[in-house]
Amino acid sequence: MKDLSQKIKDFIEKLRSLEEQQKKAILWSVVILLGVIMGIFWIRGAINNLQKIGENMGQIEFPEIQSSKTSDTTTDQTLDWKTYTNEEYSFEIKYPSDWTYQKFSCNLDGIAFCPLIGNNVLNCGQTCDMNSPESPIYFYMSSQISSQSLKLWDNQYIEIYEKMILTFKFIQ
Repeated sequence: MKDLSQKIKDFIEKLRSLEEQQKKAILWSVVILLGVIMGIFWIRGAINNLQKIGENMGQIEFPEIQSSKTSDTTTDQTLDWKTYTNEEYSFEIKYPSDWTYQKFSCNLDGIAFCPLIGNNVLNCGQTCDMNSPESPIYFYMSSQISSQSLKLWDNQYIEIYEKMILTFKFIQ
């Protein structure tokens, strides 16, 4: 033990006797060597962690995402519906085959969708007051067309209204 202790003291005395530039070169060499050693350990640890993640990925059970059947059901239910297409505003929307539509122009342009009663169309879109039983569903045209432009006046037609909203789409 004394032999090792003496060797360390001799080595330190040798270092003290070196010129400043030699001391700096040795110090930087030690720092770089320690940095390389630490980098090697860090990289090996990162590789091991990535391998563990890779092994565990196969064990993760992802939940199955079940798609909503609403669109398929709506498509089936609206298969025999008519399609209203508006080239000017580049959209289309389906409406029941036993309904009709009438364009109207008041403060805003729009379309009133109305059920046929027998072969009669009552006063569909004939009044500027779209809050009337003759026009239970109407669509206002404006610079910002969306499915939100479709309005419902009479709640007895809520199911038809909801299906119509689902068929709304922009065209090119």
